[in-house]
Amino acid sequence: MSELISFISSATLIAVILILAAYSAIKVLRNTRMQNLDIREDNSKVSALYEFLKTNDKWSLMFQLIFVLRRVFIALILVYLKVSKMAQVFGLMITGLVYTGYILKVRPFEEKSLINMEVFNEAIIMLCLYHMLIFTQGLTDDE
Repeated sequence: MSELISFISSATLIAVILILAAYSAIKVLRNTRMQNLDIREDNSKVSALYEFLKTNDKWSLMFQLIFVLRRVFIALILVYLKVSKMAQVFGLMITGLVYTGYILKVRPFEEKSLINMEVFNEAIIMLCLYHMLIFTQGLTDDE
């Protein structure tokens, strides 16, 4: 019974997070006035979220949302795929590749050094994941 309650609460939390993410994405993509948005001149609470981002591209403005969604997916992978270490490693690799692809395609930061730093961080994480893949028991049937 407690497993059922845990599953229902987890599923509800995941559904709420995905609904909020979808709502935020739709709001950003539909808002046509964001093309002319210059948040840096605005001293509101929101300006800190977009401080180093390009403000003329809608996909760049979605960086924070994509960053948070990636963290949620990493948590889901680590919690729900705990029976298979290999599935965890491959799931983490896929999220890293998708995130790196987004960074390289959209280039959401104004400064090239920030883009290079993000790509370098992802490359180091991928290197660690490849080492986990090599040294994790699961490639062979020996246990």
